[in-house]
Amino acid sequence: MKFVRIIIKVFLSLLVLLLMLSGGIFCYLKYKLLTPEQLSELVTREINRRANVEFCCERVDLSYWDNWPFIEIVVKDGSFQIQDKSINAEAPFAGKFKKISGSIQLLKLWKEHVISIDNILVENLELVYNAEEPIPKLTKKKGHKLASKLLSEIDRLQISQGDIKLKIPHRKQIYNCKNADILIEGKLGQGFSDISLSVSSPVMQGTGLPLDSISFDLFCHVKLDKEHAGVELSDAHFKINDFPFNLEGKIMNLKRKQVPFIDLQFDLGASSLKDLIAFIPSDYFPIKEDYQIDGTTILKGTIHGAMKKDSLPDLHIQGSLEQGRFHWAELREDLENIQLNLEMKYSSACADSCFLRLNRFFVKGMQSEINLEGTVMNFVRDPYIEACIKGNLNFDYIGKKVLMDKKITLAGMMMVDARLGCAVNELRKKNYHLIKGAGKLKIQNVVFDHLEKEIHFFIPDVSLDFGYAKNASDFIKQTEVFSGVAEIDTLCLSYKKKLFVNLSDLRLRSNTAISLRKDEVSPITTHWNCKLLDARWNNSSAWTSIQNLELHVGVKPIGNNLLNGEGGLMFKADKLRFLNPYRQQAFIFDKIQLISEIRPVEEKRRTGEKHNLKGVLEFERSQMYIPQFPMLTCINHAYLGFQNHQLTLNRLHVQAGKSDCFLSGSLSVADAKNKRSGVPQVEGSLRILSANIDYDELERTLSYGVSSEKLQNSKMMAFGDLNNLESQLHVQEPIKLKQHPVYISKNIALELQFDLDHMNYRNVDLQHVQGSAFVRNQALKAHLTTRTNLGKAELDLLYNSLHKDKVTTCFDLKLKDFLVAQVHEVIPTVKTIFPLIETMDGLVNCRLTAVGPVDNRMLPLLGNTDAICSVDGRNLILMDNGTFKEIARRFRFKNKEKHEIDKLSANLILHKKKIEVLPFVLQWDRYKAIVGGEHSIDLTYNYHMDLLDSPIPIDFGIDLSGKEGQFKYKLRKCKYKDLFKDGGIQYDAEVEKRLSRIRQAIIHQMQ
Repeated sequence: MKFVRIIIKVFLSLLVLLLMLSGGIFCYLKYKLLTPEQLSELVTREINRRANVEFCCERVDLSYWDNWPFIEIVVKDGSFQIQDKSINAEAPFAGKFKKISGSIQLLKLWKEHVISIDNILVENLELVYNAEEPIPKLTKKKGHKLASKLLSEIDRLQISQGDIKLKIPHRKQIYNCKNADILIEGKLGQGFSDISLSVSSPVMQGTGLPLDSISFDLFCHVKLDKEHAGVELSDAHFKINDFPFNLEGKIMNLKRKQVPFIDLQFDLGASSLKDLIAFIPSDYFPIKEDYQIDGTTILKGTIHGAMKKDSLPDLHIQGSLEQGRFHWAELREDLENIQLNLEMKYSSACADSCFLRLNRFFVKGMQSEINLEGTVMNFVRDPYIEACIKGNLNFDYIGKKVLMDKKITLAGMMMVDARLGCAVNELRKKNYHLIKGAGKLKIQNVVFDHLEKEIHFFIPDVSLDFGYAKNASDFIKQTEVFSGVAEIDTLCLSYKKKLFVNLSDLRLRSNTAISLRKDEVSPITTHWNCKLLDARWNNSSAWTSIQNLELHVGVKPIGNNLLNGEGGLMFKADKLRFLNPYRQQAFIFDKIQLISEIRPVEEKRRTGEKHNLKGVLEFERSQMYIPQFPMLTCINHAYLGFQNHQLTLNRLHVQAGKSDCFLSGSLSVADAKNKRSGVPQVEGSLRILSANIDYDELERTLSYGVSSEKLQNSKMMAFGDLNNLESQLHVQEPIKLKQHPVYISKNIALELQFDLDHMNYRNVDLQHVQGSAFVRNQALKAHLTTRTNLGKAELDLLYNSLHKDKVTTCFDLKLKDFLVAQVHEVIPTVKTIFPLIETMDGLVNCRLTAVGPVDNRMLPLLGNTDAICSVDGRNLILMDNGTFKEIARRFRFKNKEKHEIDKLSANLILHKKKIEVLPFVLQWDRYKAIVGGEHSIDLTYNYHMDLLDSPIPIDFGIDLSGKEGQFKYKLRKCKYKDLFKDGGIQYDAEVEKRLSRIRQAIIHQMQ
């Protein structure tokens, strides 16, 4: 026992010494020799020296005592780049991590010379892989002899919350797996052959993916061959957006500088359509609980081929659905038979042979069926779609037996049998005319009513035939055209109170031809024939109706530019109506026809326009009404030609109220380039021929129309004949408008010629009004001659509205054999210049020349006007005149109610608010007098009269001053007697010379 105690004491002593030695060694290593800072520097230096890796980390920790006999290694906040440092290129691998931890078994290292690392955990890894850069050899120096004898193995490798990014720069493609978890279990080391792999990523995003994000899960067993050049997958299960798939196969040629080769087979993990729907997340299919879907599904495929940088392996997928059934709670009956069979093949070596084929899609139920077949060929480079659809829909049965909503009414039949083919790239270019196809569509007695949404649709008979046919048109050169013909017996459509459409006997035909050149756009023609088209919209505020419509439209491009080509249009209708009751607008056209064509202009002949547009508009009769001119206006036998910006009128007969005229000439509108350059937007010349023009009626109508009060207080017009519009207009009471001068637009430059048989102007009958007028730069220059019931007149006029605050006029008016008593009614200004003329009767010649601003009534403002008025007459009658009465009473002249004036020749000059009356001779009965002086525009007189022949035996003069009724009289010597000693010959010559000088100065301003 003593020996045993000694052995125990020795053993315990050795154990204590060993523990103390181990603790000392541990403390020395941890706190003196291998501190975390020294260890971090050592690890970083050795890795960068011995490998093509740029590595750095913040800290490396070793733990001996806590996990003995394991050494735990923890590397924190590190980053790395795997790159061949001998070349200047982007690193194929780069990343960073928050933490890497693992445990090394010391006993296994000591006994078996194996570096065994357990439970490697990488947290928050961010890895970027550039697929275009070559992967360099990891080590660049041979290891130590001792290191070469060591083996390594890893039991478990886990990556938690990692972000892995794949870049393919030349394709501009980036793929990213976020929050990925990867777990690899097995003997990962030299000679390992069997491992298990688990990968999960809730978010995968990338260029060209069909969805914004894809979730991915994978679990499989991986077996490697002895040389680690191939991988065999077994018991593999993966999910894409929760859709389950099974996978098995091989991946070969994984060694360096070899092209990986893939040979995999996969199939759908759900054989029932009901189970497959269950895998769809509610975010993508939120109402899946409202449906019941059954059926047997098969989806399988293969991936076979080399995985190259510029190509993918071949892919072949087959899928089918049998015994499908669809039930929806909103319908009384189900779709009882649904069949689907599809196939897809992709080959990178032969892209032209890639296809996606729908062998069959068949749906039957509710006494209706649809059968659809189609193929997408060459979907990689230039996709081309071919489709075939056959079926019939029994809306009677669906409406009565299936729909449960009593607010919906559905009835009718529809049958379709069609084949279509087109290139997807042409559809993207909107070249819809390149769609090939043939087929028929038949619709009978289709009715759709939705009471809640106020939709009504009825179409009793529609037939549509389309396909290739022989060309019968001169517009298209090709002998064969793709033609579609639709015939609609009746169509009625209404949507709430916003839209109503009624159509009957419509035949629609459209043709196009495939061009011989691939890049050339093909011609298109469309032809409409319709017996009646009625439409109302915008709560019935607008209504249009067309009877016996005929429309032909054709576009024939040149090259591949649809805008640079030829086009034609022909519109024809027996009657066209448009009515807007709320805005009081109405238009009716009888026998209207529009013919137009557009052609490109050759570059060598271009003067600015790229296209030449011309055509003709003609109609037999039209009626128009607009609130700005509230009078029914009729245009008869119209023929209007147009070319580009120019419009030609050929005896356009216009009637409005009591006025009618014929318009001939041409108008042109400036293009958009010249709108800001000061060029008039409307210019041209017009000739106006008329039997009667009622200026007073037109002026009243126009003034009434421009009133905003009229638009607010007027009643809405009723639908019907336009002949009652004038009666509705006259119901309105006249409106007093604030008058203002006429302002001429700066965008107008016109030359006008007049030939009017009769014109009513301010209650004066003008006959044979002839002359011309020029409108330009907001001014009007005119020369007119006329014969009236009062006499003959000739007018030269310049009217300038360049400044709205000061509209001026300059005119020279000549009246011949004119009734002197009516002159002041035609020209109220004359009454102020020559007051005596108001109480005279007879025929006179009068000439009035004036220049100055006008007031709101467009009459001269005498305070700022310069004028000359000359009046000549014989055998005139001076009516009862207050001034003559007063003179006769004071000087005991013989007074009569009417005095006959043998001769009158008076001249007056208006300047600075004063009217100078040049001395003139006045003879009546036994009297002869010379009258002269001046008066102001407020009719304050300062006259002198020499009385030469009278019952008084002596000659004497009288000064007359003051206003009428308040005159002051003084006897004076004769003042003007000597001027007429020679009969007034010399005096008349001097007066004529003075008047001519002033008049020419005024007329010069009209030049």
